[in-house]
Amino acid sequence: MAQSPATDPGPVPRRAARTPTGDPVLTARFAVPARPRPFVARPRLSDRLTAAVRGPLTLVSGPAGSGKTALLADWARRAPGRVVWLTAEAEDDTPGVFWAYVLEALRRQRVLGPDEVGHPAGAGEVSRSLLSRLAAALAELPEPVVLVLDDVDHVSAPEVTGGLQFVLAHAGGALRLVVAGRTEPLLPLHRYRAAGRLAEIRCADLAFTAAEAEELLRGHGLALSAAATAALITRTEGWAAGLRLCALAMERVDDPDAFLGDFEAGASPVADYLLAEALQVHPAATRDLLLRTSVLERTHPDLANALTGRDDAGWILESLRRANAFVEPIGGSWYRQHPLFAEILRAHLRTRHPGLEPRLHGRAARWFDAHGQAGDALAHAAAAGDWEFAAGRFVADLALGRLVTGLDADRLRALFAGMAPGTPGAAAAL
Repeated sequence: MAQSPATDPGPVPRRAARTPTGDPVLTARFAVPARPRPFVARPRLSDRLTAAVRGPLTLVSGPAGSGKTALLADWARRAPGRVVWLTAEAEDDTPGVFWAYVLEALRRQRVLGPDEVGHPAGAGEVSRSLLSRLAAALAELPEPVVLVLDDVDHVSAPEVTGGLQFVLAHAGGALRLVVAGRTEPLLPLHRYRAAGRLAEIRCADLAFTAAEAEELLRGHGLALSAAATAALITRTEGWAAGLRLCALAMERVDDPDAFLGDFEAGASPVADYLLAEALQVHPAATRDLLLRTSVLERTHPDLANALTGRDDAGWILESLRRANAFVEPIGGSWYRQHPLFAEILRAHLRTRHPGLEPRLHGRAARWFDAHGQAGDALAHAAAAGDWEFAAGRFVADLALGRLVTGLDADRLRALFAGMAPGTPGAAAAL
């Protein structure tokens, strides 16, 4: 096999490369990123990548901070064969610039000669002839080459993704493409999936296992109890950045085991990260929907419309799902937010919109009641402090006996324990 990037003798000396816009090519975009420290190797995923690149297309998709780049960077340094790395940026939606970078990445790893294939003539378009020459040159390689395209979210122009698909399809199996990002690229993934030629590593796969989380904590010099470690994993759901940020915070406290009990999600480095990476990146309408639906354990597009006063929640929720924006489907047109993200959003909601949270619970209570979901209606009515409504619906549903006996007795007693004496209405008195 050809040498890996770690042992390659180095780039070919050549004149300074430029893009069709006349700007110099940025060398940092070809460098395999440094791994975070402490770093946790994850052989279960590295082995999957090694197997995946035997096929033409591999997708690594997950939300911000899920460890996509760190995983690929570790794998690229050890992978057999030649791995070419390119980090995409916003300017790559211009076809000439994108292909100038791809060609330069291949030349720097000696996959192509300095003047082999040619160069894009302009920034706005790339000829099919150039792409055909590239595909033909790749097809002549003695062994396949892996091209890792990180931050593929920046590559969305159909002219660019269409060209990428053309080269991949016509390189005769000599090009193995690995794309990583928060969103799915505009490639015909369904065709590759149906043909069994797409390998996928997604959010659930990227989540840290208990053993991986424990190794990360040890790397930070932390020796938590089994109960505290389990609580941390549960709260973060194995989200890599959340675990790392919590570990950094725990390094500065005297009692790491007590950290989670005292942890205020809304005023923490985790909150700063999520608000910047998973809230502020969205348009105003999407941010408003995320904040308002954070009061719900689960949301339906119609329920989200009721809380926002809009009529496009279905489209927004599905867009958030596709973007791996800490919103996931749970079946039957219902969605949920990552619990830690929702907790931070609720704290942000209280700061930005004081007094709105109880009103949102009140709207949710009436929506659930109108849709025959009494348990959810009662919970939200209680959260809203609307005890007259909660008691009225409880009595109207002939559920009084469940308060005394039955499977729900403890939950219902706890729910109505917050009702103040003297709440008006016959139902409350009963």
